[in-house]
Amino acid sequence: MSVITIYDKDLVEQHPTAIKVYQFDFDADNLPAAVTITSAPTAVAVLRGPNTIPAVVDQVSIVTGNRKTQFRLSAGTEGTTYRVTVTPVTSETPAQTKPKYVDILIQT
Repeated sequence: MSVITIYDKDLVEQHPTAIKVYQFDFDADNLPAAVTITSAPTAVAVLRGPNTIPAVVDQVSIVTGNRKTQFRLSAGTEGTTYRVTVTPVTSETPAQTKPKYVDILIQT
């Protein structure tokens, strides 16, 4: 399985019939040493365009020493941009949240 590393506020394109796995790397970007991600609530919203076939975000997981998050996106309406927001919670005391998002344009 191929995983696509994305960065906060990226815009990526995906074919309407594609199913892709995306990954945010908090290890390389703003997570202090010895801190891990304990949970990663993920949400998808329509940013612009029609939404006759909603995008599906599933298989959300925390990977690689609990310092990266992954999600799988499928479906979606052509011409629609979806915003997928991941809001990981850290193991720090007190815990912090470090939200990141990616915009995904569905098009052929």
